[in-house]
Formats: sequence, C-alpha cells, structure tokens
Amino acid sequence: MTIYDDLFDGVGNSVAVDHVAIHVAFGMLIAATTLFKKLGYTVHPTRKASGDWGKAIFMVKDGSVSIQLTDSANETVIPMNENHFGLTVDEPLTVASAIQEWARRGGVEAEFESVPGGKYFVTIPRILTMPIELVPQPEKQ
Repeated sequence: MTIYDDLFDGVGNSVAVDHVAIHVAFGMLIAATTLFKKLGYTVHPTRKASGDWGKAIFMVKDGSVSIQLTDSANETVIPMNENHFGLTVDEPLTVASAIQEWARRGGVEAEFESVPGGKYFVTIPRILTMPIELVPQPEKQ
C-alpha cells in the first residue's frame, strides 16, 4: 500500500465509461445529431443539458457508450488535433463513403483516409471538431 491508495478507496470496481463528449462545430448540433442517427444512434429522450456554456444532446445505441454532442454558446474554435473517437463498423470503407456522400449532399465537405488495420479516418470539420475513426469489427481485422 502506498501513501496515496486511500485517496481512491471509494472508487471500487464499478468504474465504467458513462459517455464520451464530442464538441460539434458552432451551430451544427442538428447536423451532428442527424449524422449519428444515420450511424444507428437515437436521441436519449430525457438526458440533455444546457446552460451559459451551450447545450448538449445525448445519443444512445445498444451495446455502445453514450455520446454527448455539445454545441457551445459562442463560436469557439477548437483546432483539429490527434483527438478522435472510434466506432466499430462492419465495413469501414463503405461507411466512410456513405458519410462523405451524406455530407456532400448537405453541402458540407468530408474527407476520409485509409490507415493501417483496415481503418478509415473521416473528417467533417464544419460539423465535428474531431475525426471519426471507423474500425472493423474485431473478427474482421
């Protein structure tokens, strides 16, 4: 036992990821919500938040961690960096192409690139402030 062990006594074995928060581009909460609906998520009927900081909608899907889509109250610019979130899908290239076409039809530019392991990064800077990494299902890797 170290001197700091007692600080975490209340954690126990029940720690789990409740949700992942994704900051969306200013004013693009509806577009981001629509995208996640296309990916099989639904809007949580009662879980949402708002305040001086902006507003958030929670998206849920069976077998997945909830996603909090957050739109700030002002035009905060968050530069793209190495942050991203991964989604497992059956066919990453097919999904990447579908997202790109969906964005194009909405007048928004989306790009994707192949990365090792059959994965694809999809970037939609006008809607999301971080890329989506599409990862093949474990049995397909």
